[in-house]
Amino acid sequence: MAIVAAICVLAARAAPGRADPAQPFSFLATPTDQLAVPGLFGATEVTPEGDLYTGYGELTFELGSPLELYDQPSRSLEDGRYPVIDSSVEHAGVRYSVELLATPVGGVSVNLVRVIMRNVTHSQRTAVWAVGMRRSGGSRLTTQGAPYFRYLAPSGTENGLYAQPGAVIPPTATWTVADDAIVRDGQVSAFLPAATTGRTVAARATCPTRVEICASATYARALAPGQQTALDFAMPAVPVALSSPLAARIAGLHYPEAHTALRSASDTALGPAMRLQLPEKAVENAYYASLTQILTSRYELPGSGSGPGGPWVQTVNDLQYHAFWLRDAAIMVNALDLAGLHTVAAQDVAYFASWQEADGLFISRPDQYDGMGQALWAIGRHAELTGDAHFARSELPAVSRALSWISQQIALDPLGLMPISDPGDNEYTAGHLAGDNFWAVAGVDAALRLAQIAGDPELAASWVALDTQLRANVARVTRAAAARNGGTVPPALDHAGGLDWGNWWVAYPDGPLGLYDPVVTATIADAAARMREGIATYDHGRLLHDYLGFRIFETQLERGDQAPVVAGLYSEIAHSSGTSGGFETSIAPFGKRSSASNLSPHGTYSGELVTLIRNMLVRDDGSRVYLLSAVPTAWLEPGAVTAVTQAPTTLGHVAVRLRARAGGATLTWSAPATSHPVWPIPYGVSDFHANAGTLSGRTLTLPAASGTLEVTWKIHHATTLAGTIESLRSAYRSRGARFPGS
Repeated sequence: MAIVAAICVLAARAAPGRADPAQPFSFLATPTDQLAVPGLFGATEVTPEGDLYTGYGELTFELGSPLELYDQPSRSLEDGRYPVIDSSVEHAGVRYSVELLATPVGGVSVNLVRVIMRNVTHSQRTAVWAVGMRRSGGSRLTTQGAPYFRYLAPSGTENGLYAQPGAVIPPTATWTVADDAIVRDGQVSAFLPAATTGRTVAARATCPTRVEICASATYARALAPGQQTALDFAMPAVPVALSSPLAARIAGLHYPEAHTALRSASDTALGPAMRLQLPEKAVENAYYASLTQILTSRYELPGSGSGPGGPWVQTVNDLQYHAFWLRDAAIMVNALDLAGLHTVAAQDVAYFASWQEADGLFISRPDQYDGMGQALWAIGRHAELTGDAHFARSELPAVSRALSWISQQIALDPLGLMPISDPGDNEYTAGHLAGDNFWAVAGVDAALRLAQIAGDPELAASWVALDTQLRANVARVTRAAAARNGGTVPPALDHAGGLDWGNWWVAYPDGPLGLYDPVVTATIADAAARMREGIATYDHGRLLHDYLGFRIFETQLERGDQAPVVAGLYSEIAHSSGTSGGFETSIAPFGKRSSASNLSPHGTYSGELVTLIRNMLVRDDGSRVYLLSAVPTAWLEPGAVTAVTQAPTTLGHVAVRLRARAGGATLTWSAPATSHPVWPIPYGVSDFHANAGTLSGRTLTLPAASGTLEVTWKIHHATTLAGTIESLRSAYRSRGARFPGS
C-alpha cells in the first residue's frame, strides 16, 4: 500500500464504482461500535468508517486497485445478537466481507479481523486488501473541519470516572513491519497474515502527523469465478512487546476457534436470561443485542492480593462514556434483573457502595441528587426480583444511613424536599429538581420493601413515616408547580425554566402521583405531543433524544395505553444502528443523523429498551402479574408465536405463550400461585371472546395461575417494525437524505 500523505475527510470515503450489497438499516449515518471483552479494561472503537481505534492508534482498511478507503457505516451483529460485527461491500466484482470480534488473551482484549474476499462474477478477478496503522491517539481529530468521531484518549482518573488507556504517540516514533507485525518502538500494533506471494509492506521511519499511515501491508489475490479467500488480522487493544510471550500467543490465534469460543461465551452469559420468541425477529434480536451491549460495557477492578477480583464497574459504553453514573447504572442494573441476569446485576450493585459518602448520601457527580433515590431503588428492586434475604440484610446498614440523610434534608428544607441542586447536566437549571424528588420517593419506598425482604418488619415500620411524609411533600409541591406551568410538571418544582428530564418520571417507576392523576395525564400528553419521528425531543424540541421518551412509554404502558407504547418501541428500534446501538442526543429532527459527541451504543438506551420489551410482555405491580400488556398487531397474524420463559417478577417466575391462528389464538401461561394473572386485551382486536376467565372492559382475568385458553377475535390496524422503518426512511428521503443500500 502506498503511504497516504493525508487521510481523506469522511465525505470523500464514498468512492465511485463500488456497489453495496443489501445492508441492514441504520438510522445513524455515522454509527460507532465497541469491541471489548466483558471484565477487561481496554477496549476498541469501530469508527463510522469501520476502522479500529484505540488510545494507541488506528487500524485502517483499504481495498481495490487503485486502493480506496474502506467505508462501511452500515454494520450488523452476527445473527442479529452475537458480538461479532459484520459488514461488506462489493467493488470491481469482488465482495469484501469483514468480521470483527474481541477475544481475551492473557488479560488483554485482542481484536480479530477476518476479511473474506469472494469473486461474484463469471470471470477471473484480483482482490486487493490493505491495512495500515496511524497514530491517532490524543484528542479527538479533525481534518478540514470534518469530525473524526473518536473518543478522548488517553485519559486516566480515579476508578469509575472517565478513563481510557492509551498514549500520545510522538511523531518521532519508529515504525516497522517485522515478523508479520506492524511494530511501533518495539510494541506490536497489529499482527498480519504470514508473508506470502502477493503481500507488500511499507513503513515510515517517522510519522509527522497523526492522520498519516505510518506502516501498512497490502495483499493481492487472483480469484477464479466464485472463488473466495480469507485474511486474518489481530490488533491488541493495548500494544504488546514484540519479543514477549504474549505476542507469540496472539500471533498464534486462530480465528475460527476464537469465533466459536465467543459464541459459546455469549450463550453462557445470556443463558440465565429471560428467553423470548417473537414474531418479529428484529425486536427479539434488539432485546438480546441490548443485553450484550450492557455486558460488554463492564470492567472488573483488580482484587487485593491473591484473592478474587475486585468490584465490577458498569460503564455506559467503552467509548466516550467509559465511566460510571449512579443514574445510568441503576437503569442498566434493573434491566439486567428484569431479564433474569441476577448474578451480573448483583456485581454491579456492589459497586454502588463506592459512591456512598460517610453521611449516607449516594452521589456520583456533584449536585446530581437523583442518584440517591436511583441507588436505593436499584438496590431494593434487586432484592425484590431475586427474593434474596441475605442480600437485603447486607444492604440494610447502607440503606439506613441513606434514609437518615434524606430525613435530615427534608427536615431542613423549607419545602420539605431534597436539596436544591445545580447539576450542570440534563435539566440545565438549578433548584428543587423534579427528578431528584421523584427518585427519592421511589428510593424510600424501595427501602421499605428491602427491610421487609430482609426480615426486619420493625425497621420497615420505622421508615413508614418518612415514606408518607416525603411522598406527601413531593406530591403537594408538584401539584403547585404544575398549576403554575399550565398543568404539566416543570423540570424544577420551585421555578420556571430548564429542560425536560426528571419531570417525566412523575408516575413511573414509583412517582408521587397516581397513574391517572390529571397532572400525570397532562404531562405525558405534552411530552408525547412534542415527540418527533416517534421519539422524544430535547432542548425545547431542537434535538432528538433516543432514550428520554422511554419513561413516557412506560407510564403509558401502566395506564393501559397500548398503541403509543407499541409505536414507541418500533420508533426506538428504528432509530438505532444496524447493531442495535442507541445514541443519546445532539441529532436534530430530520437532520444529518450524525453526532460526533454522542457515540453509540449508549448503555442507558440498551437498558431502557430491555426494560420496555420485558414490561410489554410480562410485568407485575407487586400483587398481580400482567401478561402481554402491549402486543403489536403484527404478532396476532395467523401462525405468529409470541413466547416468554424464565421471566422474573417480584412474585416469582412467569412463562407465557400466544399462538395466533385465523380468527383467534391459544394462550398458555404459568405463573406463581399468588400472582392473580390478567391479560389486557390487545388494542388491535375487536369481537374478543374467551372460553375461560372473566372479562372486565378490555382486561381478561385468567381463571387460574396456570393454564390454557382459546380466544377468538378480529384484527385491525396491523402495524410492523418494518413499516415503521420504511416510513422513517421515506420521510428522510423526501428531504434528500440517503441510506446505505438505497
